[in-house]
Amino acid sequence: MIRVLRREEIDDDLWDTCVEEYNGCVSSYSWYLDIASPNWQALILDNYDAIFPLPVKTKLGLCFASQPLFVHHFKIISKRGVDNDMLNEFLNSIPPKVKYIELYIQTNASWNSPIFEVDRVINQQLVLSRQFEEIKKGYNSDLTKNLKRANNKNLRLTNEVSVAEFIRYFKENVSHKITTVNEKDYLRLQKLLEVVNNKGKGKVLAVADDMGNIVASAFLLFTKNSISIKEANANHKGKKVCATEYLFDRIIQSYAVEKSILNFEGSSIPGVAYFNNKFGAKEFIYL
Repeated sequence: MIRVLRREEIDDDLWDTCVEEYNGCVSSYSWYLDIASPNWQALILDNYDAIFPLPVKTKLGLCFASQPLFVHHFKIISKRGVDNDMLNEFLNSIPPKVKYIELYIQTNASWNSPIFEVDRVINQQLVLSRQFEEIKKGYNSDLTKNLKRANNKNLRLTNEVSVAEFIRYFKENVSHKITTVNEKDYLRLQKLLEVVNNKGKGKVLAVADDMGNIVASAFLLFTKNSISIKEANANHKGKKVCATEYLFDRIIQSYAVEKSILNFEGSSIPGVAYFNNKFGAKEFIYL
């Protein structure tokens, strides 16, 4: 039986164990949701055999569930796998009081619903469970040329960048493109990444030029089997010397074989998808 539990009714130990053991996203941990979506609720099958976060909010007396900022997508995390019937069972268990629902859900691309309007969104993933030399064979010619240019610029990888510094670089390089994110949101992002870093579930990785200046950076999220690249950014010089290509290539070299999947947390924007696909990534559908 699927139960709907309020935040204070959720057993954090059982919840987080399910996330850890059955390859949930970092953003599904209770401590991450507490920051990203305060007062979240949950759909829980039996004794935490399968779980699904429900990021509910109330505004002007209306209860709704919407995708929180800085949470890429949700998924049902289950001990026995997830099929379309289970997804329908979970979604049909959302209380009627939740009048509006807009969520990104990782699921089978063939799923359809007579109740919900379904839009398919593209993400990019790269299989890492191979030797790096095999992965490199999938790089396209444009990427190979750019990496050769980057390798001639005396770039180096560094993890000596704090979360606060990373947020500053991200704001300087990207904020002009994201008009919907305000200062309060950036403070929430910094708090999220600091907690993730402190719990050993992620870290900042950056690229420095020959003068020691940071020209590109990203935040990495780790699960048992996967790694995700979050909020990657580069300044003007970084773009000129192909520092983001250099950064992604070094990440792939570092985690080839060790991890199974690299999530680019890509987008349906053609330019972003093209950049990710240069590494041999394949498109992955979520709803």
